Amino acid sequence: MVSTWDVKTGIVIPADIQLTITKGGKTVDSRAPWPMISQNMGFHYGDNVSLDGNGSYSATITVGSIGVRRTGSIASRLPDEASTTIDFEFNTDQIYDVEYREFEEKGGNRDALEPMAMKAPMGRAPSPKSMLGSHVGTNSSGDAEFVVAVVDGPNRFTDTGESYLAVSPRTPYNQIVLPRMSLSMKHVRNGTTVSKGTLTPTLDPALDTHYGTPIDDIRSGDTLRIVVDSPPQLARHDGYETAFMEMPPMEFTV
Repeated sequence: MVSTWDVKTGIVIPADIQLTITKGGKTVDSRAPWPMISQNMGFHYGDNVSLDGNGSYSATITVGSIGVRRTGSIASRLPDEASTTIDFEFNTDQIYDVEYREFEEKGGNRDALEPMAMKAPMGRAPSPKSMLGSHVGTNSSGDAEFVVAVVDGPNRFTDTGESYLAVSPRTPYNQIVLPRMSLSMKHVRNGTTVSKGTLTPTLDPALDTHYGTPIDDIRSGDTLRIVVDSPPQLARHDGYETAFMEMPPMEFTV
C-alpha cells in the first residue's frame, strides 16, 4: 500500500504510481498499483504482490503525472515526477501476529469504521463551512455526499473574473475525498439553460480534491444540476464494494 501527499498542505495527491520491488539488486516485482479507497486508510494505492521469501527488500515508488489541474500554492510546487526508495524487511513470522476484528453486530447497517492512526493523511475533504465561497448546498448520490460552493468575483480559479463553481464529493461518514470522477453541470434559470459544461478535476490547498468550472451571472433562485458522468474509478476495500457506483443527477438551488 502506498500513500502520496503534499507535505506542506497534507493534501492527498491522485497521480500515476509505479512500484518496483527489488531484493539483492534483482527485481522481484514491478507494477502500477491500483488507486483505491478504504475506510481505514482513505484514498491510497495498493495491490497484491508475491515476494521472494524472507529477507531485505527495497521498494522504489515513482509518482508520475498528477493529471489534474493544480491551483494556488500547489500549482508551482509539486513536480511532474518524483521518486523515492524505501527499504523494508519481510518476515512471514510477523504475519501470524496481525490482528483483526469482526463487527458481526453491525453487519448490514449503514456506518463506517474510523480511519486508523497513520503518519500519512487520510485524504479528508474540507467541511462545508470551511470551504471557500458561499455554500450552496449538500446532496447525496450513490452513497456519496456532494458539497457545492460558489466563489464569487475575481479568484485564483478563473482568468476572466467570473465566479467559480466548486463541487466536492466525499464519503458520508469520514469525509474522504473521491477522485477520478467525471462530472458535468447545467445552470438553469426559470426553466431555461443559462450554461452547461464539464467540471475540471482540480487540486487546491483550500478546496482539496474537487471539480470546478467558471460560472457567470449566477443569481439567487437559479438551479444547478450536477451530473455524474463517470463514478470514481477506484478499487474498493471491504465496506465500499457496492458504494459510489450508481450515482443519479442532483439539483441544487442557489
